[in-house]
Amino acid sequence: MGNLEAGFQLADMHRRGLGTARDPARAFALFTELAHEGEVVAEYDLGVSYEFDNGVPIDYDQAATWYRLVARHGSLPALFSLGALHAHDRIVPRDDVEGLALLLEASARATGEDPASSFVLQHQPAQARLLTEHMSPADIAQAHARAAERERTIVPLGGPERD
Repeated sequence: MGNLEAGFQLADMHRRGLGTARDPARAFALFTELAHEGEVVAEYDLGVSYEFDNGVPIDYDQAATWYRLVARHGSLPALFSLGALHAHDRIVPRDDVEGLALLLEASARATGEDPASSFVLQHQPAQARLLTEHMSPADIAQAHARAAERERTIVPLGGPERD
């Protein structure tokens, strides 16, 4: 797409209808092009598009696929979104341990100093409750251990190429 920042701004304009007619399908196409060029925010936006019927029909498996790509880099919104998909039975098979681990990692990364962090800190407890009400103490402990392990395996942006 050439200039990634300009491409992202154009996609966002179409998504929101800023300076142009709102066109979620065009925004989705632009985000897809950007995501294939490695634009991490565009990858997250594709997950959002698939989760919330924004320019493409709802497909929770595709949403999870895009969120996982970004969560691999420690993205707070992607970690939270994946955990929430587990909490709401949108990932089959449901994995309460994995869902809670994702939510725990998201809340551990949240500082409250930006909108995404504030959102996670406000909404994580309710999402976690949806999971823990079905979990044994051993499962909860496993989720904590998994979150701690994942924190050690985050691939920083600009790190190794994707599989």
